Amino acid sequence: MKHLPQQSQEDDQHTQEDDQHSQEDDQHTHKDDQHTQEDDQHAQKDDQHTQKDDQHSQEDDQHTHKDDQPSQEDDQHTHKDDQHAQKDDQHTQKDDQHSQEDDQHSQEDDQHAQKDDQHSQEDDQHTQKDDPAHIGR
Repeated sequence: MKHLPQQSQEDDQHTQEDDQHSQEDDQHTHKDDQHTQEDDQHAQKDDQHTQKDDQHSQEDDQHTHKDDQPSQEDDQHTHKDDQHAQKDDQHTQKDDQHSQEDDQHSQEDDQHAQKDDQHSQEDDQHTQKDDPAHIGR
């Protein structure tokens, strides 16, 4: 049984579209890898925050130890406390940045989902075209 030339063209077109779907899936995977890397960076930042907080704790312990000495040191404590507050502000800024990045990830995921819907629609169209009732009309 011979293939109609039109049928062969449609098969080629399906193959091309399948290749395109495959490429888009690879891009999705690449995006997911990037998200994972960014999450790892967030985790590293959080570790740095924890280290800073530990350092603050140690400094506070040193303050407590030195509290017996004159009020000159109280001024140094106040200065240290100001530094702690600045560090906390930096932490907050970083957390805001993380949130923004997470929002961006969500948007990208939505875009992936839209692409997938588009693929499904294209596949449905192929199925309709391939329906034997349509062939030979």
